[in-house]
Amino acid sequence: MATLTIYPVENGSLAENSPNTGTAWAAVDDPAGTPDDDTTYLAGSGSSKYKYNLFPIRKRGMGTTISNVTIYWRARYQTISSKARTVVKIGGTAYYGSEQTVASSYTNYTTSYNTSPEAGNPAWTWDKIAAMEFGIGIYNTSVRVTQCYIVVTYTPGDTTISTNTTTNAQYVIDNGSTLTVNATLSRGKYLKTAMVYAPSGGATITGSGTIQGDRDVDTSEESLILMSGTGNVVKGISNTSRLKLSENLHSGIVFLAPKNCYVQWVDVEDMYSSATDPVQKVGVGILFWGYGGLGSSYTGNYVTYCSVKRSGLHGIQFCDCDGGEISYCEIDGVFANFGLSGFGYGDTPTGINIHHNTIRNTRAEWLNLQNMNGTLKIEDNTAYSTRADYGYCVYICAATNGSIARNVGYYSYSEGITLDACSGFTVEENELYDCARGGDHHAAIKLQGSDEGDAENNIVQNNVIVDLRHYLLWGIKEVDSGTGVAQNNTIEDNTIYAPSAVLPVSIIPGNGSTQARNY
Repeated sequence: MATLTIYPVENGSLAENSPNTGTAWAAVDDPAGTPDDDTTYLAGSGSSKYKYNLFPIRKRGMGTTISNVTIYWRARYQTISSKARTVVKIGGTAYYGSEQTVASSYTNYTTSYNTSPEAGNPAWTWDKIAAMEFGIGIYNTSVRVTQCYIVVTYTPGDTTISTNTTTNAQYVIDNGSTLTVNATLSRGKYLKTAMVYAPSGGATITGSGTIQGDRDVDTSEESLILMSGTGNVVKGISNTSRLKLSENLHSGIVFLAPKNCYVQWVDVEDMYSSATDPVQKVGVGILFWGYGGLGSSYTGNYVTYCSVKRSGLHGIQFCDCDGGEISYCEIDGVFANFGLSGFGYGDTPTGINIHHNTIRNTRAEWLNLQNMNGTLKIEDNTAYSTRADYGYCVYICAATNGSIARNVGYYSYSEGITLDACSGFTVEENELYDCARGGDHHAAIKLQGSDEGDAENNIVQNNVIVDLRHYLLWGIKEVDSGTGVAQNNTIEDNTIYAPSAVLPVSIIPGNGSTQARNY
C-alpha cells in the first residue's frame, strides 16, 4: 500500500471563514506533523451556524484500488466551546463528517471514508477524487482551524491514457509504476504545478501520445514533467512512434538528483517563458540537474533520439552530473543561450559525451561545456547558425584526452570553435564554414587564456576552415586576455581557405606554442 498526502493549494467554491492572515487555503496548509497553530488559522465567521471553506484537489495517484480517504484537521476554541466538521463535495453534493466538539487546546481530528459517501457508497476512484473538493465547517467565531489535508491510501499501479484527457490534478507516479500516454493529456487551466511528478525514482512515462501544457497558464516556475531520484525514464514507443511534449512557460522534462535516468524517442516543443526580451527567456527542453551537489552521485544519465524545438534557456543541459551522454538529438531554436550544455554549478563534473547531434538556430553557442574535467567528448555533431557568441565552446575545462572531433559548423556569429581557459583537448578533423562574422577576433578557431585560467597543452590539427564570405582575419588564433595566457599548444596540418585573412594562424610568440603545415 501507498499513501498520497494532498494539501490545499487554492480556495475552492466556498471561502466563508476568514484567515487571520493571507489566504484561506494558506492558513491551513501546514505539513503533516508540523502545524503552526496560532501563526496561521481560519477563524469561524458564523454565529451558531456552520460556515465552510472548500479546497480543490490538485494531485492524483495511479492504479485502480483506493482503500481509504481520510481528512485530517486540527483545531481549538478560544473562549466558548464549539463544534466543527469536515465536508467533501462530490458532483455538486456536499457530504458532511461527524460533528466534533473542539477542545480548548489544539487537537487533531479525522474523518475517514473507506468508500465514497455518495449514495450506495461506491468505491473511490482517482477521477472521483480529482474532481471533488474537501474542507472544513466551523460553527461559531470561537473556533480556530490551523490545519486541513487529505491522505489517500491506495495500491500503486500503472495507468494508461487512451482518450484525450484534460487534467487539473497532477499525476503522481510511484516507484515501479508506469504512466502510458497514447492520446493527448492536456493541462487544465487550474493546474499550475508540473503535470506529472515522480518523487521517489523508478518511474516510467511512455507512449505515443502528447503531454500538452497551456502557455496561458502561469507555470513560470514549473516544468511539464518533474522526476526525482534514480531510474526514472521518459520514452516513446519507438523512433517512429514517439512521445510528444508541448507548450509550457518553463521547462519540458526536469530530472532532480538523477542517476541512471534517460530520455529516448521524445519530441519537446515550445518550452520558454513569456519574457518579451528573448535573452531573458527561461526554460530548458530537457534538464538533468544534480542540485548543486557532487556530480559523482549523479551518473548513468543520457538522452538519445530526441528533439527540442523552441526552448528558452537551453535545448538540453546536464548540470552537476558526471558522465552524461547526448546523442542523435535535434535542437532547433533556442531563444537565450545554448543548444546543448554541460555545466558545473556546485561541483566540477567529470566527463560527458556529446555526439551525432544536429543543432540549429541558437542565440548563443551550439554547444557549451563549462567548469568540467575528465574525458570530455564533442564529436560528429553538425550545427547551423548562432545569433550571438561562439559555435562549439569549452570554458574552464581541464580535460583528460578531451576530444572535439569531426564536427561541422556553419555560420556561427563569433568563432566556430573556442577553447577558453581549457587544457588537454585535441581539436581535429572539424569543418567550419563562414564562421565569425562578428565578435572581437574573427577567427574560425580560438584558443584563449583568460582570468579563469590558461589555454594550454591543446592540439589543433587536420581541420578544414572555409571562409567564402570574407569574415575571417585569422583561421586559427591564440589570445592572451587578463591574467591568462595561451601557451604550449600545437597547431598543425590544418587547411584554411580565408582570402581576407591577415594570417592563416596566429600564435603568441615565446609562449611555447608551435605551428606547422597550415595552409
